[in-house]
Amino acid sequence: MGNFRVTVAAVAFVATLVAVGATEQAQARRGGARPPGGSYLQTCRNVRAWGDRIEAVCRRKDGSWARTWLSNVSSCRGDIANRNGHLTCHRGGPRRRW
Repeated sequence: MGNFRVTVAAVAFVATLVAVGATEQAQARRGGARPPGGSYLQTCRNVRAWGDRIEAVCRRKDGSWARTWLSNVSSCRGDIANRNGHLTCHRGGPRRRW
């Protein structure tokens, strides 16, 4: 009976590891990285981070919505903003801290 308990415990442990790995892979496919902060978060929705890129749907001045993205986010300095449906950032000066 002792070996049975050890086997059941080992199977449960491996199943947990597989479930955690599958969850992490699914998050990576969906852009599971946490998006960086910035004023754009007030006027954009469906924000996703994919490596060094942010994708979002952002409001334009006329009230409509536009799908937009910003690449090389790690080179942004200061605020990441929504400018009339486009994600923008300044790329000069001291490095931005999240």
